[in-house]
Amino acid sequence: STPVLRPLLTYDKEEIIIKSREIGTFETSIQPFEDCCTIFTPKNPVTEPNFDKVVQYESVFDFEEMINRAVENIETLEITSDYKTIKEQQTNQLINDFL
Repeated sequence: STPVLRPLLTYDKEEIIIKSREIGTFETSIQPFEDCCTIFTPKNPVTEPNFDKVVQYESVFDFEEMINRAVENIETLEITSDYKTIKEQQTNQLINDFL
């Protein structure tokens, strides 16, 4: 329940596609995958929420705490063209250390 701001938060769709091709993740990103969105999405989602309920829920939500937690847990990853190779090497090293 901690918000995660994706590294490409400020990019538009075309910029994200270009970046994914540059770092070699585009082909993976277009693979079909059933994620939690398809599992938990209701058949008939509410598209016009009840304003009174919104006000009620917002009145008890601790925005300050969530903002502080988000700021305290910021993690920066630099994704470069050799990122996949580096992650594979780190994973292999972890496996070798375990064995």
